[in-house]
Amino acid sequence: SYVGKTPNCMVEDLELGREYVFRVRCKNGKGTSDWGKEVAVWARAIPKDNGGVGFGYFWTQTERRVEVHIPIAADIVAKSDIKVTMERRKCVIKVKGLPEIGETLVEPVLLEGASNWQVDTTDRGKALMVEFTKADKGKKWASVWVGHPEVDVNEVKFPEKDKLGLNLNSDD
Repeated sequence: SYVGKTPNCMVEDLELGREYVFRVRCKNGKGTSDWGKEVAVWARAIPKDNGGVGFGYFWTQTERRVEVHIPIAADIVAKSDIKVTMERRKCVIKVKGLPEIGETLVEPVLLEGASNWQVDTTDRGKALMVEFTKADKGKKWASVWVGHPEVDVNEVKFPEKDKLGLNLNSDD
């Protein structure tokens, strides 16, 4: 419980993706108030690179794209070791030796060459990179898949636009 003179407090060490219920009451020289109404909130992460961390992956986003990065084993070499099924509102990723990732996307994506996947080798090892093109350009995604950990979309910041309407510091 919080005791203090400021009208706010920071609650730390919450489990991401979990619902918490809060209620408050005030106390001063005249006594203690009744408890306020319960307020339910979901713990959300502050985005890193406008994205977050999910179950076995991390993701980033720009105004136009969402990228999912899945660390994979060095012995994943054949296309038959990876299966990515994409639909407008669904993506399921199967990699040999890993749990299946995905199902219903939180937002629709464009298909027909606009969304794809590839295997990259980085300084941290191999990763499957799946790229989605947002159907609704500029929409801030809270997560990639329904039911996965969310980030606070109020903290997602896309690059400023110049006077011509072009994004500065962006590949879009």
